[in-house]
Amino acid sequence: ERPGRLRACENLVKRGITNLICCGGDGSLTGANIFKLEWPSLLEELLSTGRITQTEADNCKFLNLVGCVGSIDNDMVYDGTLTIGTDSKLT
Repeated sequence: ERPGRLRACENLVKRGITNLICCGGDGSLTGANIFKLEWPSLLEELLSTGRITQTEADNCKFLNLVGCVGSIDNDMVYDGTLTIGTDSKLT
């Protein structure tokens, strides 16, 4: 939910982190996309409430996101390879 994403945004901004890799299935990747789409408004809210400075907001204007499919169902197979998570399910 948004309060959790707001807190996550604040934690990332305070540490100067603007690059994320999300490994997961539909829920994780959908949540990561929502987080990226909300990033500008989250920054705005944090700035307006004094939780971050203008300099911190300026340094973290963009959130770069890479999504990696992780599925224990192995339903995203290409060329006979395994998806992230399949091998741990099989062992």
